[in-house]
Parts: sequence; C-alpha cells; structure tokens
Amino acid sequence: MRLYWKLFLLQCCRHALRSGFVPPPAAPHRLEQLRQYLDHAYAEPLTLDALAQRARLSCTSLCRAFKAYTGKRLFDYLIERRIQAAMIALRGTDEKVVTIALNSGFRDLAYFNRKFKQLVGVTPTAYREVQSSTDHTRVCFR
Repeated sequence: MRLYWKLFLLQCCRHALRSGFVPPPAAPHRLEQLRQYLDHAYAEPLTLDALAQRARLSCTSLCRAFKAYTGKRLFDYLIERRIQAAMIALRGTDEKVVTIALNSGFRDLAYFNRKFKQLVGVTPTAYREVQSSTDHTRVCFR
C-alpha cells in the first residue's frame, strides 16, 4: 500500500509540473527573518552552511532565493551591512580603524579597506576626516 501511495504522489507531482505548476519560492517570511538576523548579527563570523540551516534551505536555494528577495547576493548584503556599521562608528567614535573593522565583523584590515573604498569611494580614514570636518556632508554608497 505504501508503494502505491508513493507512486500516486509521484504521478500527481509529474502531472502538476506538466500542467505548468511552478512551486513557490522560499517563503518570504523566512528570508525576511534571515535578513533581520544578518542586520543584527553582522559582526559575528557567519558561514553559508549556518545561514542555510537557519533558513531551512539548501545553500544553493538560499543564495538564489535571497538574491531574488533582496536584489543582492547574500554576502554582498552582509558586507554592505558591515560597512554601514563601520561608517557609523567612524563618524561617532575615535576608535582606531582596525578596531572598528574587527568590531564590524571583518577579520582582515586590508580586505576591510578595499571593500570600504569600493563601496563608499574613499578610504575609512579619509571618510572620517571628511565627516569630522563637515557634519552635514554624508558620503553614500556608490
């Protein structure tokens, strides 16, 4: 009986696919929860496997679904969030750039500097100098 049930379910699935049924993408609420988690835990060391488990998706499915949901690749989103946190710290504190980079979730100062300049257009030190000289000027992502 169990085998007949499996056969029946397989035939139903095949018929649905032939009829044009497209399974829905990963539930948006799961992706929104993951996005909120990334906004909160950006400074932690995060892996794709751990994030996929959290979203209850495979790694490949998570990457595709997150890109469709946000328009950004998962780790690009995470890097931008880390850079945003660093920008706030650079404007509001006198901590060393290396300390801000580490507190923002980066483990490599050179990588932090490269990504910061790529996204903001200036180095972290130059950003701090511009922000301290003019409070009303804000440098945004390119």
